[in-house]
Amino acid sequence: MARGSTAWAAVVTLIFFLASFAGTTPFNLHDANIAQVSIASGIGMIGCLYGGIRTLLALIFASTLAFGLAIYSWDPSATLIPALVTGAIMPLACYLSAQIWKNLFSNGGVRFETLKHYVLQVCILPGFLVSLVAASDSLYGSYTGKGGYFYDLYELTSTYALGILLVAPFYQLWRLEEEPFRQFSPNAILSIILYLTLTILAFIAGAPGLIFVAPVIPLILAFKGEELASLAALFGMGIIVTTIAPYNLGPFDLPNKVQGHASLLTYVLMSVITPLAIGLHVRQMNVVSQSRDKWQSKARTDQLTGLPNRYAFFPEFAKQFEHASKQGKKLVVAMIDVDHFKLVNDTYGHAFGDVVLMDIALLMQEEMRDSDLLARVGGEEFAILLPGTNEDQAFKALERLRTRCESHISSYQEIELSVTISIGAAVFASPEPKDAFLGRADSLLYQAKEGGRNRTIIS
Repeated sequence: MARGSTAWAAVVTLIFFLASFAGTTPFNLHDANIAQVSIASGIGMIGCLYGGIRTLLALIFASTLAFGLAIYSWDPSATLIPALVTGAIMPLACYLSAQIWKNLFSNGGVRFETLKHYVLQVCILPGFLVSLVAASDSLYGSYTGKGGYFYDLYELTSTYALGILLVAPFYQLWRLEEEPFRQFSPNAILSIILYLTLTILAFIAGAPGLIFVAPVIPLILAFKGEELASLAALFGMGIIVTTIAPYNLGPFDLPNKVQGHASLLTYVLMSVITPLAIGLHVRQMNVVSQSRDKWQSKARTDQLTGLPNRYAFFPEFAKQFEHASKQGKKLVVAMIDVDHFKLVNDTYGHAFGDVVLMDIALLMQEEMRDSDLLARVGGEEFAILLPGTNEDQAFKALERLRTRCESHISSYQEIELSVTISIGAAVFASPEPKDAFLGRADSLLYQAKEGGRNRTIIS
């Protein structure tokens, strides 16, 4: 089902209607009169974001119907006009949130640095504007409870903002993740179940202290980079509060009911914003870390052959040499040079020369062990580090590589040619210094080239 299609808009409108009705039904079931949490605003914003004006018109109809039916089911004799007006303008706030999102966050999404702008401009500002009218309608329609107009203004604004915070980030992250279900590991699912269980027990089991323990779980999920799991847990918490709070305030059942509802709403708001902020920060840190690793890897990798370059090889060589010196381990270093490579380049061109180098790198990867370190350390010069290898083993492996290169035919366009390599390999003999050890491999390579090339000399 494509986003923005007629079928997609119909589904969104149906969900928006159900959420609006469910969020408005408890209007007068408790002293403060306002539903604690409603996800309708978040669903409406997503609908307007991808469905445009067409979806907005459908949402206005659905919202007006939902608000009217909810108030009528509460009291058939109640004045319906204020509820219908509130229902008609609610989707306009969702449309405004969607337009602000498009203008400010459509390119890079919400980041840790822009979270406050997201909360204030996308979540709170449109909610505040619609609540100015909605709270007046509640007052006019006698829906207002003991908290009065300004409390209703606060609660309606917060409820709208929570709907955006609970739905929109989850939806956006779900779309960004290539495999979103991977974040719902068995441990994450168990954590979500535990969080929701603790929340329920805090309300109905006479264990109010659990309400201050439960928020640790989505925080941990957010710190672990499991943002979707964290938001799913918070979404479930919002459903629980919506279902239970109109009848039982649990830990927030204060003598002053208005203060109790305000405390509950503030708790829910902070419970959502804090893990969201942590999740965004962890995501940003991961992106920076991955980018740094990518550039470090690129700087230490030969771009033609894909092998490590000299900046990767020589630090590892120093590390392996120190280990062999202190632990008495076997170590062989081999220097390899492509025979007559300048002549190949001059005769057949650099493009064919590049093919030759890539072929040799591939043969090295096929013939040598995974534990051996292969590198391109110069134009036509390669190096191999063979840890835990004695002279006989190293000679057999290097000779196998040399004969494989000799028999291999490199081809490019209409050019086909076999090239050979010369190898000089030094076997570590303690207490030989590092530079002398490497210098000996270079000297042996020189002897191989002076001796006629296409040969392996090891000592």
